[in-house]
Amino acid sequence: MLALTHNFARVTLQIRAMTDLPIWWAEDYVISSDNWNFQAAAMASMLYHELRAGSAVSFRWQPQGDYHDPFRGNNQALLGDTREPGGGQPFPNYFVYRAINEYFPRGTPLVTTRVSSPDVEVLASPTNMLLINKRDAVVRAIVNRTEFMLAPYDVVVLPIPGAGQPGGARSAADG
Repeated sequence: MLALTHNFARVTLQIRAMTDLPIWWAEDYVISSDNWNFQAAAMASMLYHELRAGSAVSFRWQPQGDYHDPFRGNNQALLGDTREPGGGQPFPNYFVYRAINEYFPRGTPLVTTRVSSPDVEVLASPTNMLLINKRDAVVRAIVNRTEFMLAPYDVVVLPIPGAGQPGGARSAADG
């Protein structure tokens, strides 16, 4: 299913060929799942393709989940149902959106990377990279001569080695 997320870039580029106006995505969804990590990886891949193709905005029309909907309200929502006790807690999709906005805000120059695995997508700036494992299995990937082991449907932000930032992975799913 995640092999189809490239279509968000394809559609963006088709629209771009017709106009130079900013491209805003609304009602952009991937398949929902009871596997919240799958949902986060799918959302990250969708946003990756939209961003790489030059989209300006991706809206979430229902950021709050409804506890009575499938998957305890995490039907691609950003946070839990605030009408329920303990609601309002972030879902993994929230951390994906936060990572994109925090580490790759509008105007961030993107750099080219080489990745050894077709199952891993990498969004990189001069200082950070976002790695997305699109498989339900551990994947070993070499990104620009550095090896990474990614958990199933892992979405992580890492500093670019030598970019002068503190080390350590920051899981998009963990915040």
